Amino acid sequence: MTAITDYWQLILTVARSFTFVDAIDVAAVTILIYSLIKLVRETRSGQLIKGLALFIAIFAVSNFLQLQMINTILSYIFQFGFIAVLIIFQPEIRKALEQLGRSNVSKSIADVVTSKDKEEDKKAMRKMIVSVAEATQALQ
Repeated sequence: MTAITDYWQLILTVARSFTFVDAIDVAAVTILIYSLIKLVRETRSGQLIKGLALFIAIFAVSNFLQLQMINTILSYIFQFGFIAVLIIFQPEIRKALEQLGRSNVSKSIADVVTSKDKEEDKKAMRKMIVSVAEATQALQ
């Protein structure tokens, strides 16, 4: 019973320290993960993700069973895997960056950063907030 009480106190402590910035952080990560899943589902990269997951599973098993040769080969594959992923997913990465550049949110952020007038700042901030609200509604 003490463990449950301690766990509940930990949850309350975390909830009390949760700030607006934390909420923005969670929302941004959620949107990022949703966008990545959507990108993977819309392209042929789903099979590549499954293959990568298989490599990771084999690596974990080889590590657990101490299979040195397989472990060494897979570690070399993972060392150069980042570059391979960039090459393999280049069209998808390009598509995602183009969509990000065309979005209203990126234009609003650019306007806020470059504007000098206070009224323009307020208008741009309102526009950005409306864009984020519209994007949130679209995700529902």
